[in-house]
Amino acid sequence: MVRVAVAGGTSPTLGRSIVTAILENGRHDVVILSRKVPDRESAPTEAYGAPIAYVDYSSGPSLTAALQGCQIVISVLKILDPQAMIDTHLALLAACVTAKISRFSPSDWSLGPLSHSQVDLLESRNQLWKSCSELAAEHGIYCADFQNGAFMNYFAQGKKFPNDKEGQAEEAYALGGLKDGMMLKYINLPSQKLIIPLTSDGTPSLITMTLLDDIGKFVAAAIDLPPEQWQGHLSMAGDTFTYEHVYSLMQDQGLVLPHETTTIDQCQTLIDDLDKALTHHFSLETLIEKMVAQMIQVHCRGEIGGGQLQPTLNQLCPEVKSTTIAEYLQRVYRSRT
Repeated sequence: MVRVAVAGGTSPTLGRSIVTAILENGRHDVVILSRKVPDRESAPTEAYGAPIAYVDYSSGPSLTAALQGCQIVISVLKILDPQAMIDTHLALLAACVTAKISRFSPSDWSLGPLSHSQVDLLESRNQLWKSCSELAAEHGIYCADFQNGAFMNYFAQGKKFPNDKEGQAEEAYALGGLKDGMMLKYINLPSQKLIIPLTSDGTPSLITMTLLDDIGKFVAAAIDLPPEQWQGHLSMAGDTFTYEHVYSLMQDQGLVLPHETTTIDQCQTLIDDLDKALTHHFSLETLIEKMVAQMIQVHCRGEIGGGQLQPTLNQLCPEVKSTTIAEYLQRVYRSRT
């Protein structure tokens, strides 16, 4: 049995998924690292069945104390400021050295590594990976990060769930804690909205998406891998499909969607317009809209290592049976009898 620290593990999406999957396996222990908030009263002592250790990421002693007895650190931290994201991870990794952690995973959880140079808000992930992997190598720590593509749960955006116990369970499975509405401009099946990304030759592009709950299962399985396999980019592929396939599957559920598409050039026009808007008036909403447009443009390129992911963890952990898009849509959109 090993003890795993999950930095940022109180999050209702990735944190919840990873912590609960590790505990459900029953082979390992978990502690959640959560940012200490000054003067916070009655802070919870646990989340998702795991204890919470409140830490100061600017304090080496605070981090080192929380990591005592741990062997693996997995980060799902999400910090918008690029330099703060890098500095926080380097501080965490420095504490890992002192606490004699053997394996470390900086936060990624995005499209493939090729996308990092194509999406402004992901660009710092290249430097984050370089800095962490080099420091880890200096101290003999195995370092790997995880990519999962887009969250399959976005296909449940906009769906209304009954306000009863069964409805709450349906919502928990369908959304996996995801409630940011970030992709609603492109995916909103209940409102008959789905825009198909097209490649440069006009064909629907293949896109990798993974269910949030399955991400946790892949990570939990990865803990049992030999340490020497905990290196480099460990991508997972819940399912790889085209949005045109989603249209077909939803027709089987009785929902006929209008036919809409987008191309690399159309995405670029939107990105240029959003850049102009940001120049005149900065807003976080506009910045995120630009990020999403750039991610859709990555999907249009159809590159393996960008919008498509190699099933590296699928091959290393064949015991994990990920949910296909057909299985997911059938379960989320089936009618109650």
